[in-house]
Amino acid sequence: MRRRAFFFLLCFLVFSERVFAEDALLDVENQQRSTKRPTVNETRRIEEKWASMDILAAEGVYTLHTQDQRDSAYYRQALSHFELALATHTELKAKQKEYKDRLAFLDLTTPVLWMKADVLDAAARAQRSLEQRFQLKLNRHYHDIFQSLAEIHRQENQERAAELKAIAERHFSVGLLLTGNYAAAADLLAKYSRRPGVLTEWPLHYYWHLALYGMFSAARRNRGIKDEELRALRRSKNEKLREAVRLKFGEESIQMQHTLQMIRLEELGSPRS
Repeated sequence: MRRRAFFFLLCFLVFSERVFAEDALLDVENQQRSTKRPTVNETRRIEEKWASMDILAAEGVYTLHTQDQRDSAYYRQALSHFELALATHTELKAKQKEYKDRLAFLDLTTPVLWMKADVLDAAARAQRSLEQRFQLKLNRHYHDIFQSLAEIHRQENQERAAELKAIAERHFSVGLLLTGNYAAAADLLAKYSRRPGVLTEWPLHYYWHLALYGMFSAARRNRGIKDEELRALRRSKNEKLREAVRLKFGEESIQMQHTLQMIRLEELGSPRS
């Protein structure tokens, strides 16, 4: 658990409700777009969109130009909740860095092996409890964001509301990953993937892979889950990784060949190994 938390935190620093059937035509359009590799400029824009915590300022969605006072009030309310969510994200990352530093200190200053295990396990439990409290705060903030945006009723204002909702979904999914809520993160990323054109965003597939990887790691330890289900979950996580690497580096890249080889070797073995 502790190692996985570090892994996902590191991935975040480096790369800085279930899916409902919405429209079959949208699925076809997204699949067609996903076969095209973005240009260098598009890739940079996509990465900034997923990594930056200042994305609101960068994309200029702070204002809602409308004469409808009701819509404007709900939009400002959503922005206020989003700023609280961003502050919570920042505080969480700081706490996780403190935990990592403290863990290294405890590991260094506890010479007896059996004492070291007890000390580190206690620290990990305390950290997990702290992350759960942060997750409750994030859940509340994002629920308020989505609820406020859902109240915007004029069609000309809903496009701007949809922009803010998409930004919130990206940040929330990463926040869910950071606190180990992998199934919820996978659900939210699946929902986000239904948006037009987003399947060319390689971080979407990468974070989706991380969410499925976390689910797979937990399921692998559950003897009540059949091997067929594990294989299907493993295949899904590998498909997301393969697509992320393809979009980021290209079909013929060295990174892609290495990824394919790694996936082939993994899928030869038992899903529980």
